[in-house]
Amino acid sequence: MGEESQFSDVEEDRQLVEEEKRNIVEHSSLNPVAPSFYPSPVKKKFRNYTQISEGRGIGCWQTVYQFSDVDVIPHDYGGDRLKDDNETIILFDPPVYIQRYSAVVSEIFDYPNYRRMVDFGSSTCAVFRYLKTLSFLEEIVLVDVDESTLRNNCDVAKPTICDSLERRTQPLEVFIMSGDMSEFEDRLQGCDIVTGIEVIEHLYPDTLEKVPEMIFRRIQPKLVLLTTPNKEFNVLFRNSKEMRHWDHKFEWTRDEFKNWCEKICSSYPDYSFEIKGIGQGFAGSEHLGCCSQMAVFKRISPNDEFQSVIHEEMSRTPHNKWKKYKVVAHYSYPVYRETRTQDQIMLDNARFKISSLVWENRMDRSLTIFVQVSEILNYLLEIDKTADKERILSNLVTIGELCFVNRQCEALPIYDEYCPIEWNSVPIGFKDLFLHDNVYLKILPEEDCNLDESEEDVNDF
Repeated sequence: MGEESQFSDVEEDRQLVEEEKRNIVEHSSLNPVAPSFYPSPVKKKFRNYTQISEGRGIGCWQTVYQFSDVDVIPHDYGGDRLKDDNETIILFDPPVYIQRYSAVVSEIFDYPNYRRMVDFGSSTCAVFRYLKTLSFLEEIVLVDVDESTLRNNCDVAKPTICDSLERRTQPLEVFIMSGDMSEFEDRLQGCDIVTGIEVIEHLYPDTLEKVPEMIFRRIQPKLVLLTTPNKEFNVLFRNSKEMRHWDHKFEWTRDEFKNWCEKICSSYPDYSFEIKGIGQGFAGSEHLGCCSQMAVFKRISPNDEFQSVIHEEMSRTPHNKWKKYKVVAHYSYPVYRETRTQDQIMLDNARFKISSLVWENRMDRSLTIFVQVSEILNYLLEIDKTADKERILSNLVTIGELCFVNRQCEALPIYDEYCPIEWNSVPIGFKDLFLHDNVYLKILPEEDCNLDESEEDVNDF
């Protein structure tokens, strides 16, 4: 009886697997929220899959998997699925949405002087995890028309304990706003960066017509990044006749997207554009382009004076002064405030380098030590390339005594900036000391602890 029950369980599991495989083949498509096609017992038992080939593209991996007799591809693998002529399931790794975020952040990274940005269509605010890594941004505004979705996900942008432990050097204000992309908000004027990741295809035609004017004439950013699906790529999906998402109002081919960008630049000649692909397909699909396409608009002649005036006005404007948009959440990130002077910072960095050299060379601090000045100077100049070398030497004198070690290993002290020291009969000036490897910093031994006092302290306990 036990054996019959065991065989029936195996047969039942096999039937479940075959049924779920048919469901996957019938329903699988590029959907960011794919349904669960099989129950949890089968999901736990059949997690194995067979890898048949692997290719690597620029910035992404494409891993190809194929069904075997007993294997099921888990729906929660975390990638977008394609199908080739051999009924092979292809997963983007990393998923295309991560590639989009990475492409946007990579573009912004090239402009460290930009301070303010707004992202339209933020939805779950997932992009903020990537924008947060850009330390030079001082204001990030996340906008979406769905207020309930923003409220359910606004904690993504909330500062964490790590943000308090490792504080930013620049202030960061994060605003999560409920508003329409086609409506202009005065406080957004002069933003340096505007992004819209997979959002324009969700707009109705009359709303889409208002977007270029609102962005390029009213906000006037220096950099605009807009991504949208590539319709030509859809033939690689199982439901190739349908749009990728139920809420898409349209999907453009590469030529249609290019024509839309050209019309924008003809209406606003201060801008130029470039289109880049995101999510490269497998070998043999190059003629279809990439999964997504990104338009990079750049202002040809940025009005820095206008931007600086707007930034100054915004800094004086209270954070709650929003007219069209509704504030869902507002977060201020902890900032590290430097209270030391430049000389103090320089001395602290020098002492740190000296301690590192002492540790690396196993120097005995109970004795007088000599540290090569050029090593300290090179370290300090790596931290601050604009540092004055003479000023560094002047500060090092407060730590130890500058000495010149001759061929006889004698340490000759350097008393003033007119040091009468010669090397190969050539005088060495104070300004050139950092260039010479024979210039050392003489540091006296650390003072020994007073044993009598230490014993008294112990007796006190």
